Amino acid sequence: MDNCISGGVATLACIPALFNNIIAKGIGLASLGLLFFLAFSAAKFITSGGDPARISSAKKSLTYALIGFVIITGSFLIITIIATITNTDCQLVGINCH
Repeated sequence: MDNCISGGVATLACIPALFNNIIAKGIGLASLGLLFFLAFSAAKFITSGGDPARISSAKKSLTYALIGFVIITGSFLIITIIATITNTDCQLVGINCH
């Protein structure tokens, strides 16, 4: 990243650092969203009072939260597989892919 800025202007060498920062913030936001929806689903279950419609709604919320978690986790797996196949050095959010 030392060669990233030339004459006070960002160069194309900054793009990997930019993507790494965007991914790091995106994963953080997605993790917070996951925690929120898990807590929200749990509260819906607790307050359902045995009502089948409210239980169904809580199950759907929980299912969508878990699907989001699988997608986030799967994206790391896909990037790691692509980096391995192409024999490319890869580092995501401080985690070495190899």
